[in-house]
Amino acid sequence: MNSDYMVISETWMNCANTVMINGFELRASNNTALEHRTHCPSTSSELPVRVSAAGGSAIYRNLQSSTNCSEIIVNANKSCGNSVLRKHNVGDICLVDVKVEDLTLFILGAVYIHPKASTEAVKLYLYQSVLPYSANLTKLIPNSQPDLETPIVLCGDFNCDPQQNSYLEFMRNEFGLNYVQISPTTLGNTTIDCTFTRNINVDIMPYVSYFTYHRPMLNKIVVEY
Repeated sequence: MNSDYMVISETWMNCANTVMINGFELRASNNTALEHRTHCPSTSSELPVRVSAAGGSAIYRNLQSSTNCSEIIVNANKSCGNSVLRKHNVGDICLVDVKVEDLTLFILGAVYIHPKASTEAVKLYLYQSVLPYSANLTKLIPNSQPDLETPIVLCGDFNCDPQQNSYLEFMRNEFGLNYVQISPTTLGNTTIDCTFTRNINVDIMPYVSYFTYHRPMLNKIVVEY
């Protein structure tokens, strides 16, 4: 409860049914599965929409923190409709800009990826969500200026071991994000909860929890300003 921020995955929460945490304020949240089920109902000529409430990401700020933050709108989350990328089947990302007064310290992101999402779909979703910080932005938008310097901490439940697919290379090549090595993160001895960082020092500290299948990850972030 002394943490400056809580980054939570698989919240099952939407904007109409938020959960309050004593001493914290909700600063960003997203659940594309619930949004899809709410805004894209089935009709008599369609099969019922079978979308689980499982999913969702959220970022809470400690009211006593010396930092503040504002939500960064993730373009990939704006529509569900007939998008080529069916985001409600991929996952959820929300981002905040953590600041001291007007100085940006780092971008903090919460990620939840659905278990059966394909690697290709996940990469596309990540690319759309974090595009302004990609080294390849100028290939898509000539004369644009990608942000390659702002520190980023991206963490959450990826529902796969990133070392067993091509996520590590993708995150490093596209966004300069490096995987923070950690021991197994679940009681099933799997490593599916991850922290990716760039231009910032993060240590994942031991944390004991007796009430959850996932072991909470306590990220100690060191910044200078």
